[in-house]
Amino acid sequence: MRGQYLLAHTPNKKGEPHYLDKHLYYVSMKAKDFADLFGAGSFAQLVGWFHDLGKCNPEFQTYLKAKYEGRPHKKVSHAIWGAAVIYKFFVHGFQDTEGWKELAIPVYGHHVGLPDVGELINVLSEFLVRKPEAFAIVKGFLKDHGVFLPPLRLHAPAEQKQAIRREFFIRMIFSALVDADYLDTEAHFG
Repeated sequence: MRGQYLLAHTPNKKGEPHYLDKHLYYVSMKAKDFADLFGAGSFAQLVGWFHDLGKCNPEFQTYLKAKYEGRPHKKVSHAIWGAAVIYKFFVHGFQDTEGWKELAIPVYGHHVGLPDVGELINVLSEFLVRKPEAFAIVKGFLKDHGVFLPPLRLHAPAEQKQAIRREFFIRMIFSALVDADYLDTEAHFG
């Protein structure tokens, strides 16, 4: 199934589909606008693109269809996909053990809140072992839509003051993403 036909959400009351590529685009642009106010627009834009990439999962598309048709279906997690791809890209691609956090933590937590980093590392590592096809599916979707990860990396802070700044930065990116996601989803279902 080509990316432009993948759904982000079930059709609204008017029967209009909410396509995944459009949702990711609008969320990424709105998150960028919010984060530009504190100088982090490019980070928020990437987080916006990655937040719902798990909806590329054929199982998630089946779940949405069943939900729309009123049929029972096991819930399918989607936020982990984008976070896992970011984690793999940074840790395995760049050998950067810290730079993934600013992007992956907000993506993973955009529906459930910010996770504990130690637990998240285990969850992402296990996911990548269990679902090795996830990376290829997401990579194909991004390539089809001309989205590539630029070399954005922040390194581990050396002092406590920098650690606090880093945590605050992650929370601000998270806030920009959650607000942008909510607004676009609300506009669809409005």
